[in-house]
Amino acid sequence: MSIDYTTHLRADGDLLAQAVARDLDAHVPSCPDWNVARLTIHTGMHHRWVADAVRGGGDPPPEPSKPGLRGDELIDWFRRGWAELADLLDEMDDETPAWSWSGDNRVGFWRRRTALETLVHRWDAENATGTGSPLDPLLAADGVDEMLFVMLPNGSPPYEGRSGSLSMKTTDAPGAWTLPLEGGKVPEAARSKRVEAASTAISATAEQLLLFVWGRRGPDAIQVEGDHKVFDDFLSWSM
Repeated sequence: MSIDYTTHLRADGDLLAQAVARDLDAHVPSCPDWNVARLTIHTGMHHRWVADAVRGGGDPPPEPSKPGLRGDELIDWFRRGWAELADLLDEMDDETPAWSWSGDNRVGFWRRRTALETLVHRWDAENATGTGSPLDPLLAADGVDEMLFVMLPNGSPPYEGRSGSLSMKTTDAPGAWTLPLEGGKVPEAARSKRVEAASTAISATAEQLLLFVWGRRGPDAIQVEGDHKVFDDFLSWSM
């Protein structure tokens, strides 16, 4: 089933804006050095940076400047950023060239990446301001997939720990993955239609599994079965 990333960008951008409007000074527990205003600036700059990457074709975009705004003006600036990016993406084909840090130099990479970035930071803002709304299970499961196939391979150090294998499964959306763990190598994940036999298996709803792999939830948010020592070594490496 395909995911309409731009529709999610608009929906989560709006929910994020509603959350930050409640209290720009609130501390963000999931980003300990930030308050909600700093989270708003970070996410708004991300949207503008992605727009520049999409417009620039193969050229890396410059770092966007900070807005220097406060209060309602900052929230309006944030809303304009995701709205203009969504309109731009609606005009673009996934295969159109666009620079990225990942090696996938297409607009399609950014369509997915920015929707997931906005989703996670929407949760950060809602968590910080005492609001909350469920994450879309299909999009959240896709975010787990992105973590395994895009984020972890880009810049992760080799795994150092007990050898074994780790399976992951979402319980409310399609999503099953296996990760071989071998000392001295960066694990290469594999997708599967069902959970393969593994020394350690973890499962959770797509929302909780996404928040876990992004460090927003601890191991108590997921179910762990099998060799907990392998899981502990994986946790030390990935987090």
